[in-house]
Amino acid sequence: MENWFERLRVTEALQVASLFVAFLIVAVFSQRRIWIATEMIMATLCGLALTVFPRQILAKQTEGTLNDTEDALTRLLGVTLISSGIAWYRTKDSRDGTVPITLMISRVFTSSAFLMAQLFAYFIQNKSGNNKATKSSLAWSDQMIVMSIFPTFLWLLGNLFHLFRSHDFSTYPQHNIRLNNHLRVDGWFMFLIGVAYMAFPIQIVGTISNSSNKVSLHVARCIGALYIGEGIVSLQAPGFLHERDKKALFLTRIVSELSQACVLTALYFFQDFVKLSGAAYMGIVAFPLLINALIGYFGGGTTIYYVSSPRKNDSKGE
Repeated sequence: MENWFERLRVTEALQVASLFVAFLIVAVFSQRRIWIATEMIMATLCGLALTVFPRQILAKQTEGTLNDTEDALTRLLGVTLISSGIAWYRTKDSRDGTVPITLMISRVFTSSAFLMAQLFAYFIQNKSGNNKATKSSLAWSDQMIVMSIFPTFLWLLGNLFHLFRSHDFSTYPQHNIRLNNHLRVDGWFMFLIGVAYMAFPIQIVGTISNSSNKVSLHVARCIGALYIGEGIVSLQAPGFLHERDKKALFLTRIVSELSQACVLTALYFFQDFVKLSGAAYMGIVAFPLLINALIGYFGGGTTIYYVSSPRKNDSKGE
Protein backbone atom coordinates (compact mmCIF):
# COMPACT_ATOMS: atom_id res chain seq x y z
CA MET A 1 0.00 0.00 0.00
CA GLU A 2 1.35 3.38 -0.94
CA ASN A 3 2.20 5.93 1.65
CA TRP A 4 -1.19 7.53 2.25
CA PHE A 5 0.34 10.80 3.45
CA GLU A 6 1.89 11.45 0.04
CA ARG A 7 -1.56 11.28 -1.55
CA LEU A 8 -3.24 13.76 0.75
CA ARG A 9 -4.37 16.89 -1.00
CA VAL A 10 -3.94 20.33 0.49
CA THR A 11 -7.57 20.47 1.63
CA GLU A 12 -7.19 17.16 3.47
CA ALA A 13 -4.02 18.38 5.16
CA LEU A 14 -5.89 21.51 6.23
CA GLN A 15 -8.70 19.36 7.66
CA VAL A 16 -6.20 17.39 9.73
CA ALA A 17 -4.48 20.57 10.93
CA SER A 18 -7.80 22.22 11.81
CA LEU A 19 -8.92 19.18 13.79
CA PHE A 20 -5.65 19.12 15.69
CA VAL A 21 -5.83 22.84 16.54
CA ALA A 22 -9.44 22.46 17.69
CA PHE A 23 -8.38 19.49 19.80
CA LEU A 24 -5.65 21.53 21.49
CA ILE A 25 -8.12 24.32 22.27
CA VAL A 26 -11.00 22.25 23.69
CA ALA A 27 -9.00 19.40 25.25
CA VAL A 28 -5.50 20.46 26.24
CA PHE A 29 -5.95 24.17 27.03
CA SER A 30 -9.48 24.02 28.51
CA GLN A 31 -11.09 22.76 31.68
CA ARG A 32 -12.88 19.44 31.96
CA ARG A 33 -16.35 21.00 31.78
CA ILE A 34 -15.47 22.52 28.40
CA TRP A 35 -14.34 19.13 27.12
CA ILE A 36 -17.51 17.44 28.44
CA ALA A 37 -19.71 20.07 26.78
CA THR A 38 -17.77 19.66 23.52
CA GLU A 39 -18.00 15.87 23.75
CA MET A 40 -21.76 16.07 24.27
CA ILE A 41 -22.32 18.51 21.38
CA MET A 42 -20.05 16.66 18.93
CA ALA A 43 -21.61 13.28 19.73
CA THR A 44 -25.06 14.75 19.03
CA LEU A 45 -23.99 16.45 15.81
CA CYS A 46 -22.11 13.40 14.50
CA GLY A 47 -25.04 11.15 15.37
CA LEU A 48 -27.45 13.53 13.63
CA ALA A 49 -25.26 13.60 10.52
CA LEU A 50 -25.05 9.79 10.44
CA THR A 51 -28.81 9.53 10.83
CA VAL A 52 -29.80 12.11 8.20
CA PHE A 53 -26.97 11.77 5.64
CA PRO A 54 -25.67 8.19 5.91
CA ARG A 55 -25.11 7.65 2.18
CA GLN A 56 -23.25 10.94 1.69
CA ILE A 57 -20.91 10.37 4.66
CA LEU A 58 -20.09 6.80 3.65
CA ALA A 59 -19.66 7.72 -0.03
CA LYS A 60 -16.86 10.14 0.84
CA GLN A 61 -14.93 7.37 2.60
CA THR A 62 -15.50 4.46 0.22
CA GLU A 63 -14.90 3.39 -3.35
CA GLY A 64 -17.72 1.41 -4.92
CA THR A 65 -21.50 1.25 -4.86
CA LEU A 66 -23.31 1.43 -1.55
CA ASN A 67 -26.68 -0.14 -0.86
CA ASP A 68 -29.52 0.23 1.64
CA THR A 69 -27.95 -2.06 4.22
CA GLU A 70 -25.17 0.41 4.97
CA ASP A 71 -27.70 3.23 5.20
CA ALA A 72 -29.82 1.32 7.71
CA LEU A 73 -26.89 0.35 9.94
CA THR A 74 -25.42 3.84 9.78
CA ARG A 75 -28.75 5.31 10.87
CA LEU A 76 -28.84 2.86 13.78
CA LEU A 77 -25.32 3.96 14.72
CA GLY A 78 -26.39 7.60 14.49
CA VAL A 79 -29.44 7.33 16.77
CA THR A 80 -27.41 5.29 19.28
CA LEU A 81 -24.71 7.97 19.32
CA ILE A 82 -27.30 10.73 19.78
CA SER A 83 -28.94 8.83 22.62
CA SER A 84 -25.62 8.35 24.40
CA GLY A 85 -25.36 12.13 24.76
CA ILE A 86 -28.52 12.24 26.88
CA ALA A 87 -26.70 10.85 29.92
CA TRP A 88 -23.96 13.48 29.48
CA TYR A 89 -26.56 16.26 29.33
CA ARG A 90 -28.68 15.06 32.26
CA THR A 91 -25.62 14.64 34.51
CA LYS A 92 -23.64 17.73 33.47
CA ASP A 93 -24.45 19.52 36.75
CA SER A 94 -23.97 16.50 38.99
CA ARG A 95 -22.00 17.06 42.19
CA ASP A 96 -20.91 13.42 42.17
CA GLY A 97 -17.38 13.36 40.78
CA THR A 98 -17.65 9.69 39.86
CA VAL A 99 -20.23 10.44 37.13
CA PRO A 100 -18.04 12.36 34.64
CA ILE A 101 -15.13 10.03 35.41
CA THR A 102 -17.27 6.98 34.56
CA LEU A 103 -18.62 8.58 31.39
CA MET A 104 -15.13 9.45 30.17
CA ILE A 105 -13.86 5.94 30.98
CA SER A 106 -16.70 4.51 28.90
CA ARG A 107 -15.74 6.82 26.03
CA VAL A 108 -12.15 5.57 26.26
CA PHE A 109 -13.38 2.00 25.80
CA THR A 110 -15.76 3.06 23.01
CA SER A 111 -13.22 5.12 21.08
CA SER A 112 -10.56 2.41 21.50
CA ALA A 113 -12.91 -0.19 20.03
CA PHE A 114 -13.89 2.29 17.31
CA LEU A 115 -10.24 2.84 16.46
CA MET A 116 -9.44 -0.87 16.35
CA ALA A 117 -12.41 -1.48 14.04
CA GLN A 118 -11.37 1.40 11.76
CA LEU A 119 -7.75 0.29 11.55
CA PHE A 120 -8.86 -3.27 10.85
CA ALA A 121 -11.24 -2.10 8.11
CA TYR A 122 -8.70 0.19 6.41
CA PHE A 123 -5.44 -1.74 6.69
CA ILE A 124 -6.57 -5.39 6.79
CA GLN A 125 -9.93 -5.63 5.02
CA ASN A 126 -8.74 -3.41 2.18
CA LYS A 127 -5.72 -5.65 1.63
CA SER A 128 -7.82 -8.81 1.59
CA GLY A 129 -9.61 -7.80 -1.62
CA ASN A 130 -13.07 -9.19 -2.33
CA ASN A 131 -14.40 -11.42 0.38
CA LYS A 132 -16.62 -14.37 -0.57
CA ALA A 133 -18.61 -13.90 2.63
CA THR A 134 -19.47 -10.29 1.80
CA LYS A 135 -19.70 -10.63 -2.00
CA SER A 136 -18.78 -7.01 -2.61
CA SER A 137 -15.99 -4.99 -4.22
CA LEU A 138 -16.47 -2.03 -1.88
CA ALA A 139 -13.26 -0.63 -0.41
CA TRP A 140 -12.33 2.13 2.01
CA SER A 141 -10.66 5.20 0.54
CA ASP A 142 -7.94 7.42 2.03
CA GLN A 143 -10.64 9.85 3.17
CA MET A 144 -11.42 7.39 5.95
CA ILE A 145 -8.19 8.45 7.65
CA VAL A 146 -9.20 12.11 7.62
CA MET A 147 -12.90 11.68 8.40
CA SER A 148 -12.87 8.73 10.81
CA ILE A 149 -9.53 7.40 12.03
CA PHE A 150 -7.83 10.68 12.96
CA PRO A 151 -10.91 12.23 14.69
CA THR A 152 -11.44 9.01 16.65
CA PHE A 153 -7.80 9.07 17.74
CA LEU A 154 -8.23 12.65 19.00
CA TRP A 155 -11.49 11.63 20.72
CA LEU A 156 -9.59 8.92 22.57
CA LEU A 157 -6.70 11.24 23.48
CA GLY A 158 -9.04 13.94 24.79
CA ASN A 159 -10.81 11.64 27.22
CA LEU A 160 -7.52 10.06 28.33
CA PHE A 161 -5.98 13.49 28.87
CA HIS A 162 -8.80 14.67 31.14
CA LEU A 163 -8.88 11.37 33.00
CA PHE A 164 -5.18 11.75 33.80
CA ARG A 165 -5.81 15.32 34.99
CA SER A 166 -8.66 14.27 37.28
CA HIS A 167 -8.17 13.73 41.00
CA ASP A 168 -11.71 12.76 42.06
CA PHE A 169 -11.55 9.02 41.38
CA SER A 170 -13.81 7.43 43.96
CA THR A 171 -16.92 5.33 44.33
CA TYR A 172 -19.78 4.79 46.75
CA PRO A 173 -21.22 1.57 48.17
CA GLN A 174 -23.32 -0.36 45.64
CA HIS A 175 -26.35 -1.16 47.78
CA ASN A 176 -28.66 -4.02 46.89
CA ILE A 177 -31.58 -1.81 45.82
CA ARG A 178 -33.98 -2.22 42.91
CA LEU A 179 -32.49 0.63 40.89
CA ASN A 180 -28.97 -0.79 41.09
CA ASN A 181 -30.13 -4.25 40.08
CA HIS A 182 -31.86 -2.88 36.99
CA LEU A 183 -28.66 -1.03 36.12
CA ARG A 184 -26.67 -4.25 36.40
CA VAL A 185 -29.12 -6.05 34.12
CA ASP A 186 -28.88 -3.21 31.61
CA GLY A 187 -25.09 -3.19 31.82
CA TRP A 188 -24.64 -6.91 31.21
CA PHE A 189 -27.19 -6.92 28.39
CA MET A 190 -25.51 -3.99 26.63
CA PHE A 191 -22.01 -5.36 27.12
CA LEU A 192 -22.85 -8.83 25.79
CA ILE A 193 -24.80 -7.43 22.82
CA GLY A 194 -21.85 -5.17 22.05
CA VAL A 195 -19.45 -8.10 22.11
CA ALA A 196 -21.78 -9.99 19.76
CA TYR A 197 -21.80 -7.06 17.32
CA MET A 198 -18.00 -6.87 17.42
CA ALA A 199 -17.34 -10.62 17.18
CA PHE A 200 -20.15 -11.76 14.86
CA PRO A 201 -21.00 -8.84 12.55
CA ILE A 202 -21.88 -11.10 9.60
CA GLN A 203 -24.54 -12.90 11.62
CA ILE A 204 -25.90 -9.65 13.11
CA VAL A 205 -26.13 -7.95 9.71
CA GLY A 206 -27.74 -11.12 8.34
CA THR A 207 -30.69 -10.66 10.70
CA ILE A 208 -31.47 -7.33 9.06
CA SER A 209 -30.61 -7.81 5.40
CA ASN A 210 -29.59 -10.47 2.90
CA SER A 211 -26.57 -8.45 1.71
CA SER A 212 -23.41 -7.57 3.62
CA ASN A 213 -20.05 -6.08 2.71
CA LYS A 214 -16.97 -4.53 4.28
CA VAL A 215 -18.78 -1.28 5.05
CA SER A 216 -21.85 -2.81 6.67
CA LEU A 217 -19.70 -5.12 8.80
CA HIS A 218 -17.56 -2.19 9.93
CA VAL A 219 -20.62 -0.13 10.90
CA ALA A 220 -21.96 -3.12 12.87
CA ARG A 221 -18.68 -3.30 14.79
CA CYS A 222 -18.96 0.42 15.57
CA ILE A 223 -22.47 -0.12 16.96
CA GLY A 224 -21.00 -2.87 19.12
CA ALA A 225 -18.30 -0.50 20.37
CA LEU A 226 -20.97 1.98 21.48
CA TYR A 227 -22.93 -0.78 23.20
CA ILE A 228 -19.85 -1.93 25.10
CA GLY A 229 -19.21 1.62 26.30
CA GLU A 230 -22.82 2.04 27.39
CA GLY A 231 -22.68 -1.28 29.20
CA ILE A 232 -19.59 -0.21 31.14
CA VAL A 233 -21.39 2.93 32.34
CA SER A 234 -24.42 0.94 33.55
CA LEU A 235 -22.22 -1.58 35.36
CA GLN A 236 -20.42 1.22 37.21
CA ALA A 237 -23.54 3.35 37.80
CA PRO A 238 -24.68 1.51 40.97
CA GLY A 239 -21.78 3.33 42.62
CA PHE A 240 -23.22 6.76 41.75
CA LEU A 241 -24.34 8.86 44.72
CA HIS A 242 -27.55 10.40 43.34
CA GLU A 243 -30.60 8.59 42.00
CA ARG A 244 -31.18 11.17 39.23
CA ASP A 245 -27.77 10.37 37.74
CA LYS A 246 -28.63 6.68 37.64
CA LYS A 247 -32.01 7.31 36.04
CA ALA A 248 -30.37 9.39 33.33
CA LEU A 249 -28.90 6.14 32.00
CA PHE A 250 -32.34 4.54 31.82
CA LEU A 251 -33.65 7.55 29.91
CA THR A 252 -30.74 7.11 27.49
CA ARG A 253 -31.68 3.47 26.96
CA ILE A 254 -35.38 4.23 26.47
CA VAL A 255 -34.66 6.85 23.80
CA SER A 256 -32.04 4.64 22.13
CA GLU A 257 -34.21 1.52 21.86
CA LEU A 258 -37.31 3.43 20.73
CA SER A 259 -35.27 5.32 18.12
CA GLN A 260 -33.76 2.12 16.75
CA ALA A 261 -37.20 0.51 16.63
CA CYS A 262 -38.55 3.50 14.69
CA VAL A 263 -35.65 3.34 12.19
CA LEU A 264 -36.06 -0.39 11.54
CA THR A 265 -39.85 -0.11 11.35
CA ALA A 266 -39.64 2.72 8.82
CA LEU A 267 -37.12 0.78 6.72
CA TYR A 268 -39.27 -2.34 6.85
CA PHE A 269 -42.43 -0.62 5.64
CA PHE A 270 -41.06 2.09 3.31
CA GLN A 271 -37.90 0.59 1.81
CA ASP A 272 -38.97 -3.04 1.96
CA PHE A 273 -35.52 -4.53 2.38
CA VAL A 274 -35.32 -5.23 6.13
CA LYS A 275 -35.95 -8.93 6.79
CA LEU A 276 -38.63 -10.07 9.20
CA SER A 277 -35.84 -11.51 11.37
CA GLY A 278 -34.78 -7.91 11.98
CA ALA A 279 -38.10 -7.31 13.70
CA ALA A 280 -37.65 -10.57 15.60
CA TYR A 281 -34.22 -9.34 16.74
CA MET A 282 -35.81 -6.15 18.06
CA GLY A 283 -38.37 -8.22 19.94
CA ILE A 284 -35.90 -10.66 21.46
CA VAL A 285 -33.09 -8.22 22.32
CA ALA A 286 -34.42 -4.68 22.38
CA PHE A 287 -37.76 -5.33 24.08
CA PRO A 288 -36.28 -6.72 27.34
CA LEU A 289 -33.82 -3.81 27.42
CA LEU A 290 -36.67 -1.34 26.97
CA ILE A 291 -38.86 -2.94 29.63
CA ASN A 292 -35.96 -3.07 32.10
CA ALA A 293 -35.19 0.62 31.44
CA LEU A 294 -38.85 1.64 31.85
CA ILE A 295 -39.14 -0.20 35.16
CA GLY A 296 -35.85 1.29 36.36
CA TYR A 297 -36.82 4.83 35.33
CA PHE A 298 -40.38 4.90 36.63
CA GLY A 299 -40.13 2.33 39.42
CA GLY A 300 -39.26 2.85 43.06
CA GLY A 301 -35.54 3.29 43.14
CA THR A 302 -34.93 2.84 46.84
CA THR A 303 -36.71 -0.47 47.41
CA ILE A 304 -34.24 -2.77 49.13
CA TYR A 305 -34.16 -6.49 48.52
CA TYR A 306 -33.72 -7.94 51.99
CA VAL A 307 -32.05 -11.31 52.40
CA SER A 308 -33.97 -13.46 54.86
CA SER A 309 -32.05 -14.45 57.96
CA PRO A 310 -32.73 -17.17 60.55
CA ARG A 311 -34.97 -16.10 63.37
CA LYS A 312 -33.47 -15.81 66.77
CA ASN A 313 -34.36 -18.51 69.28
CA ASP A 314 -37.05 -17.72 71.75
CA SER A 315 -35.46 -16.62 75.00
CA LYS A 316 -38.47 -17.58 77.11
CA GLY A 317 -37.61 -19.14 80.39
CA GLU A 318 -34.13 -17.71 80.40
